[in-house]
Amino acid sequence: MFSRRKFLKSAALTGAGLLVRPLVKNTDSVQAADLPAPIKQKTILFQTQPSLDPTIIPKYVTPLVIPPAMPKTPGSNAGVPSGIDYYEIAVRQFSQQILPTGFNATTVWSYGSANHPTSFNYPAFTIEA
Repeated sequence: MFSRRKFLKSAALTGAGLLVRPLVKNTDSVQAADLPAPIKQKTILFQTQPSLDPTIIPKYVTPLVIPPAMPKTPGSNAGVPSGIDYYEIAVRQFSQQILPTGFNATTVWSYGSANHPTSFNYPAFTIEA
């Protein structure tokens, strides 16, 4: 059995289809001249570098980074009640040595404390809550 909701949806769709049909022009006469010319310039979205051969990267020679706690921002400056952890966090792009020594630094995005520029690291500092 049709519910009232299904009936109203069906009626609305049917009515919309009947109203839209006369507004649509005949699309059989569309020609290629009506289309904009393709862009011939090559757009570079980002700089590409050749991939590294994974077999030449020494494995397990760099110690695992254990990130420290993110520095808290004094909440009294922002009107935050005492006893509540308050962080001001920013995101930045920077270069950091991720691969073993001898390889170039890697460009990474990471977050850190907006008030402590030295807190930007990859992996990022830990937010304690």
